[in-house]
Amino acid sequence: MGEVVKISNITKKCTIQREIFRHREIEGPAYVETIWRGGDFEITLMSDWEAETLKGIEEEQHELETDDFKDCRLLQTYDGQSAKVLNAKFYLKTLCTMLAMNI
Repeated sequence: MGEVVKISNITKKCTIQREIFRHREIEGPAYVETIWRGGDFEITLMSDWEAETLKGIEEEQHELETDDFKDCRLLQTYDGQSAKVLNAKFYLKTLCTMLAMNI
């Protein structure tokens, strides 16, 4: 274990970054998804399970989920293609707050 592997996506527009936000006046989280044209990752394999998971990704049995690896770092992304807020109440409340603050 301890092998370092660098990975980048094969097809364009398939790296999805999901950020989780909370607003003190809205119940539940809001997810913001950004789709990037590409992304480069560095993974340090820490267990046999992680090595098997990586093998499954290489064989296209499933997609890379960074949470599957204890040490997975995003090195870079480029060309953001779109962003989407997945909680309408959060989006509207944040927008109203920004407008009130003249941001």
